Parts: sequence; structure tokens; C-alpha cells
Amino acid sequence: MLAGTLAFGALAVLAATGEPPRANPGPGQATGEYVVVRHVLLAGQPISRPEFEAPGAVSAQYTVNKHRWASASMPISVAYNAEGAPGEIDAAPLIEDAVARWNDVSPGTFAFTWSGVSTGETGSCGTSVQRDGVNTVKFVDDLPSGTLGQTCTVWSVSAGASAPLVEFDMELSSTVQWSTAETTPGNRYDLWSTVLHEVGHAAGLGHTNDGTAVMYASLKAGTQKRTLTPDDREGLLAAYPGAGFTPSPSPSPSAVPTAVPAFPRDFAIITANLARD
Repeated sequence: MLAGTLAFGALAVLAATGEPPRANPGPGQATGEYVVVRHVLLAGQPISRPEFEAPGAVSAQYTVNKHRWASASMPISVAYNAEGAPGEIDAAPLIEDAVARWNDVSPGTFAFTWSGVSTGETGSCGTSVQRDGVNTVKFVDDLPSGTLGQTCTVWSVSAGASAPLVEFDMELSSTVQWSTAETTPGNRYDLWSTVLHEVGHAAGLGHTNDGTAVMYASLKAGTQKRTLTPDDREGLLAAYPGAGFTPSPSPSPSAVPTAVPAFPRDFAIITANLARD
């Protein structure tokens, strides 16, 4: 089992250093043309302290990323490349289910579409970004220790400060001890919960300070988060608001304790044109 201290340490490194600049751009890409943000789900104990608030004191703790999908791009296709998946894992139904759960939140303003099995690659997660126009989910064996999965979202520098997303790729660790069982053993990690979290990043959400929510930044072994919480749902509604949407209040300065968490609830450290969340 991956220890909680390992997950905490991994976050510290990411927050402090990010990734090195890409010296050699991928084929067909000019240096600095795209920015990639890597949204990482860590294994282990919580990495912040959402419990410092009294229950009900704060109703909205989600984070909406600055770069989201334009309405003209919807529905956002999601495909699965089964190459590299652990032998006992069939992730396609889990991904399709996650897509449907997020689609149910705001059907009038946001939508994914399930594209099924693909041969697409996760090139936007590479050191040199290689876009192929396919939003691909795939298992890989080289994610950092303590990482359950990461979603890499891409936007174009030339499109301005609030540029829409143009592609995402998702990588799941093939070396983690996964479970898809109805009850997750205490020494395994729930793949359903991980996929649902990463699909939220693909939609344009960051991490939340609500430790009960799907979009929290870490997941403990033996824990399941297979149902979107009110905070998760409101985050997507805030990202893609429809008529009459009124967001709940964010934490007020008076509600925040003097001893704040060591790391923010969401972060994106940009080094050249690569960032991590």
C-alpha cells in the first residue's frame, strides 16, 4: 500500500518545482504554442485540512480552472486505449459511467460524449507535447510513485489569457493495486473513484478543499468516492452556468483559521509552457 507520507511528499515537490522547460517541442508544435496543466490525484492521506471548518460553515469549496471548454467544442469526446491496462481491469465501463455522471450535472451547458475504444495516445502528457486531436484515457507504467492518475489539459497561448481547452489526455497508473469491487479492500485503491475524479479535471475543474468530495486532491486506500457531492456538482455548474444559477458563497476571511493548510487547495505552477495542478 502506498503511504500517506509518500503522497504528501510528492505534492511538496510538485508545488515547489513544477516541471523543467521543454527544450525540444514535439512534431508540428512551436515552442510556447501550448500550455499543459497536469492535474494529479495522489494516493494516501489527505494533503490539506478541510475539517478545520465547522460542518456547514462553508458551502462552496470547489475550484474552477481558468481554461475551460468552449460551447462550440461540445460535446467533448472521451476515448479509451486499453493497451497497457492491468490484465484483470476493464476500464471502459468505468470511464463511460464517469462521463454519464458528470453529464447529468448540467445537461444544458456541458456535455461529454463517449467515443469507445481508441488507438489514441496520451501525447499531451509527455515532456514534449504531441497532440493527436483525440481525448484519450490510457494506463501507463511510468507515473511518479504515489500518483494514481493525472489528466493533462491543453490550451493555446495564441488564443489569449482565457483561452479555451483544445484537448485533454488522461493517464492512470498500471502499477497501482486497483480494485473495482463493490467493497474496496483496505490495501487497494478504487479505480471507479479515481476515474470519476480525473474526468472532473477533464471537464475543467480543479481540486476542492471539501475532503468528502470526488474532486479532493488525494484518495486513501480502501476508500470509495463514486458519487458526486453537492460541492462537485456546484463546481461544474459554476464552470458552465445556465440561466438562474447562483453560486454558493466561498469561504469568507473570517472563516479561515490562522493556521492555514501547508498547500493551497488547487495550484498550477507554470514553468515555461508546462504546469501541474
